[in-house]
Amino acid sequence: MSKVKPNLDEEKQQQLQTLLEAAKAARPSPADEERMVALVAELLTGNKASVTLGVESLLQMQWNPAVKAATEAWPKIKATGRKQILAALEAQSGEEARRIRLSLSRGLVAIDPESAHKILQGVCAALLPEAESTLGNKDKQGIFNVLIGKGKPWLQHLDLAAWDAEAQLGLAQCILQAAPFSAPFTQEAILRWASGLNVLEKLSKPTTEIVITMLNRWPGKLRKELDKITLPEAISSNLKAAPEPQQRPQQPQPQRKAPAHEGEAPAALETPEGEAAADDAPDAPAPEAAEPPRQRQRPEKVVPRTTVVTVTRQPMEPRSQPQPAAQRSQEFDLNTSLRQIEQYVQKLRKDLKEAQSNREPRGRKRDSEPKTLAGADVEHLLRHNAQLEATVAELRERIDDLVQDHEDRAVTLEEGDPLTQFKTLLTLKLKEPFAEYAALRGQTPNDVLRQHYGDLLGLVFEVLQTEGVKLTAAE
Repeated sequence: MSKVKPNLDEEKQQQLQTLLEAAKAARPSPADEERMVALVAELLTGNKASVTLGVESLLQMQWNPAVKAATEAWPKIKATGRKQILAALEAQSGEEARRIRLSLSRGLVAIDPESAHKILQGVCAALLPEAESTLGNKDKQGIFNVLIGKGKPWLQHLDLAAWDAEAQLGLAQCILQAAPFSAPFTQEAILRWASGLNVLEKLSKPTTEIVITMLNRWPGKLRKELDKITLPEAISSNLKAAPEPQQRPQQPQPQRKAPAHEGEAPAALETPEGEAAADDAPDAPAPEAAEPPRQRQRPEKVVPRTTVVTVTRQPMEPRSQPQPAAQRSQEFDLNTSLRQIEQYVQKLRKDLKEAQSNREPRGRKRDSEPKTLAGADVEHLLRHNAQLEATVAELRERIDDLVQDHEDRAVTLEEGDPLTQFKTLLTLKLKEPFAEYAALRGQTPNDVLRQHYGDLLGLVFEVLQTEGVKLTAAE
């Protein structure tokens, strides 16, 4: 065991440990988070023992401050220290470690592309160790959050020219398995990206099935874009016909008759077509021994009956006042929501197991059971279970966004005047975009990453408009 001690004094080490323990229970304040980032960055730039302690601290932090600490310290770290950090992170096989490595690879692209690509290749190899491997839901969510995103896929900024064919295939399979978490128009951009790498023909069977299921869910308008993409036979032959848009039949509008004016015969006295009304018929000669002609009487005016319904007006309930942000954040319980979702998923899996076990009942011959019905039921449950897992993952993402927003607003309540609260809230929400901007700012104007500035500006403007800042374009 090495006797070398970290070159960070014990007081700072104790302070860092206290901050890390407090961060496990609740999100630290901006000042505490900045202090924690500075201490970890100082460790990463120290001797071998300090780097080891710094990597251990990174794995205990949330991915955002962890990446910020690593990117701030990276230009000051020597080559041997960088190798030590990458080797220590690669030795960790947990989901949280893989999530931090993915975010770190994205943060280092603008600083050290070689190290960023090496980290990303290592993560993809760990996620899909075998040819027929599939990603778990948390790993799919991590791939989606870091490399895809909600708009234009971020992975299109990566330059994969120096990657070998096997590494490109591993990355493409990870991306395509996580693609169903994104919107259809983002899936179309991902498919074009994978087609440009010429990897669609080499996909594994699980990845191919995921792509087929994803494409069959596309709307008919977007399915037309597949004609512009060269798909392998394994995918194109299993695509269903695009559903045609259903047009609602136009129902004939009933012709309304104008109300009768005074002096006119009401609608109720109209005769069928082809028959003459009594008033319009010519006078006929009177037969023999006929009764004296009666005086013609004008038909009485028919007045439609009107039913008057008296409705007692109920008093309006008082409109509920909006609750303050602090009270809303206390009412929302993340653990309870996640526990309910997990229980529901477990119940669905149990039902699926029971359906599979009942497919061939004991004591009966195989041929005595309706195979078609049992197979259809199991297939339906499998498809329904897959849809529910995707819904659960989407709900998790929404819950994370809501929790993050509630936590940010709860932190701002600790400030004094409203102006300070507003500034603190903008600082929390724009912290990550500003860190990414700072990383991209050092690039040359001809760098492909320069195209990402438009996305960053769009995100900043969206946050400002959400918080009530009125922005109008100059005419």
